[in-house]
Parts: sequence; C-alpha cells; structure tokens
Amino acid sequence: MREAARSIDEYESSNSMRRFNFLFDNYAVMEPLISEYRERLIDEVMEQKTSNRKDEDEGLGVRIQVAFVRNNDPTATDAMSRMAVGKAIDRGFLDEDFFEGTDERDELIRKVTCYHMVSAGYERFGKTLKTMRENEQRILLPYMMKRKTITELSDELGISYDGIAKKLLRMKRKMMVKVEPERPLTERSNDEGNKKG
Repeated sequence: MREAARSIDEYESSNSMRRFNFLFDNYAVMEPLISEYRERLIDEVMEQKTSNRKDEDEGLGVRIQVAFVRNNDPTATDAMSRMAVGKAIDRGFLDEDFFEGTDERDELIRKVTCYHMVSAGYERFGKTLKTMRENEQRILLPYMMKRKTITELSDELGISYDGIAKKLLRMKRKMMVKVEPERPLTERSNDEGNKKG
C-alpha cells in the first residue's frame, strides 16, 4: 500500500491519463488508500506540532513545564488537536491554527490538495462506473475489484481472451472520457497514437 500512497502524493501533478489509470488500477483498494493517506497526513501535522512544542517547552524551564502538565490533560489535548486537524483536512480549510507549530506550510497545502483531488476523482470514478451498462459492469467490476482475471472472465462469459481484453480497453476509454472530461487534446491524440501502435 505504501507504493500506492506515494502515488497519491503524485496525483495532483500527474496528467489526467495517469490519474485515471491510478484510479482504475487501484479501484479495489482506493477507500483504504485514501483513508491511510489522510491518517498519515494528520500524523505528519501532529508530529511537527509536537516536535516544535517540545523545542519551545525546553526553553521554559522545568518548574513552568511541570505546572503546565498538571493543569492540562495532554492526552485529551492531543486528541482534540488531532480531531481539529482531521476536520481541517476534510474541509480543506487550513487556517492559522492548522499551521501553528508546523514547518512545511507549502508542502502541507500540496498534500491536502492531493487528498481532495484523489477523493474527488475516486467519487467521480465510482459515479461513472454506475452509469455503465449492466453487461459492461459484469466485466469491469470483477476485473477492477481483482476478483477475476481476463482468463476467468473469458471462460465464464464464453468470449475469447482477446475479445475480453478489447472490451476492457474500450470500456476503459469510454470511462476515461467521462471521468477526465478536461483531458487535453494532446493527451487524447497521444492515446490514439498508442492505440494504433
């Protein structure tokens, strides 16, 4: 999963074909991937805040630091802070409280943007999949969910291996146009060139 999570980091800067292929190839595990990416992002923000808070506390002296711990429940404070960070990420609204105690503002903005882009892409992908005809879904879903191979689909449906492979390619292209409608013409012409080659 770490490899796919790294791909989420590259999602925003990828071209539309790579984004679509990422969603298509990882459809079976997209929900846990997105969830894991979100948790890792929260962890990253919390680690930066904790590390910077420790650096500040070291300069306060022992007496003040002990008094601070007695008056506050650090576990509850961390849990509330973690919840606030998670909500900010989900809303995509990153205010000064979110960035307080963090070091890499631009990188965190980029990662939150990636999170929202891949989440929106996955949602659009799922809705598009539901608009496909029933006979198309009978091939696409088991294949994308990694429940059946092309060979198994071929045997089950009585269609040649090449026939199933061609159907999958046609359906994939049909979905791509709906999922990535803003896809530049240069990418589409490159795709057409690849199809002929």
